[in-house]
Amino acid sequence: VQEIGDVNRAMELDSMLPDYWESILASESGQQRIGFMWDSRVLQLRQSTHILQSFNYEFAGRPPLKAEFNVTLPDTSFVATFITVHMKAFSDQTSYERRVEAAKRVKNHIDFTSLSSQPVFFLGDFNDELTASTYNRQPSPYVPFLDDTDDYAVLTWPLEQDGGYSFQSGSFLDHIVVSNEANEMWLQGSTQVMTNLVTVNSFYARTSDHLPVMASFGNVVGTGIQEEDVFPVEPIITSLYPNPVSGTLNVSINERFAGIGADKTSVVSLVDMLG
Repeated sequence: VQEIGDVNRAMELDSMLPDYWESILASESGQQRIGFMWDSRVLQLRQSTHILQSFNYEFAGRPPLKAEFNVTLPDTSFVATFITVHMKAFSDQTSYERRVEAAKRVKNHIDFTSLSSQPVFFLGDFNDELTASTYNRQPSPYVPFLDDTDDYAVLTWPLEQDGGYSFQSGSFLDHIVVSNEANEMWLQGSTQVMTNLVTVNSFYARTSDHLPVMASFGNVVGTGIQEEDVFPVEPIITSLYPNPVSGTLNVSINERFAGIGADKTSVVSLVDMLG
């Protein structure tokens, strides 16, 4: 969450949610706090801290908030790290240069620590676009992430390229960047801006001039199929249940699938997100 201007209202919201929801707000982000809210049935907080405080100027007095969680899914568990930011605003040269430096410091923090081999989610109000900066169409401050396709995926870039926006003025300022380990869990096509909220309760006037941006992640990993017979046009696997599964998985296969019978064998391989 971004720009929480009233801690009491945030606590009020937290109290209205089911008991398994938890939250933390930054302690070093002034009157516009960043933070996290999470479902404790899936995420269990290990630790949280501000990082890169020595670059407080570059981060406009709002150093990134990092939270490390145990992620518990029906068939696996792992550790994931979330880093949220509210970068320096405005489209003047000095503000742009501060964003350039701040983005570089976040990337270095991930690349040159143990995070380099872990699922990392870097997200928040980047206060700039990706295709080109709001300052004089200079290269985006986030080019280092965009160019490093071996290690990162910038999930919101395609939305921006397609003319999407997250800010009331029509700019795309709110982004989700994930490490390659997290990108393996991303559900393709799930990234979106919740534009439907603009019609809810005078959203821009009462809540924010930024729209929420979301992406979904799951535990289904597709694998390639070695073709040895002629497959039918219809889907090969017609149903999988239960899903998610922690014990027995029932797989229904199309009857026309390669003429499977008493003299045929089908091999199914299940691979979780950890390989």
